[in-house]
Amino acid sequence: MADQPETLPSYNLDHVPLRQPLNPLTVYVSSDAARQLVAQDLGLDTLHYLDEDSVPAFIHPYFLSARMSPLTRHNFVYGPTIHARSQIQHRREARADQDITVGAQIVDAYDRKGHWYQEIDGVVTDHAGDIALIRHHSIFRPRLP
Repeated sequence: MADQPETLPSYNLDHVPLRQPLNPLTVYVSSDAARQLVAQDLGLDTLHYLDEDSVPAFIHPYFLSARMSPLTRHNFVYGPTIHARSQIQHRREARADQDITVGAQIVDAYDRKGHWYQEIDGVVTDHAGDIALIRHHSIFRPRLP
């Protein structure tokens, strides 16, 4: 008997909770962790982010934009997602040694060439207010072969 194709759940794009706030995700970033993210993960030679004299350390902007995928996994259970694009408006530099909170809402969900996309408007904040505004586009259900 031939392998049966994967059965998809019986939901559709009408079930996506548009314009409803997602449960926020809060992460603590230490100065050491902020410097290690830049030095080890990206291999960047950006003195501004590696400067040991900056206390608290600066958090690299890539870390802020990368919080959108964990935020969606914090709120929903689904398979792999594919990042399509992000638009980011930085309001000020992020500093370490404090909680960084990411909140968002899904503003659109649509089918394009068999993939299910979502657009999420997110805001990254700390105790002093907004750090960045992010419009995140991703495929949250790729088409089956």
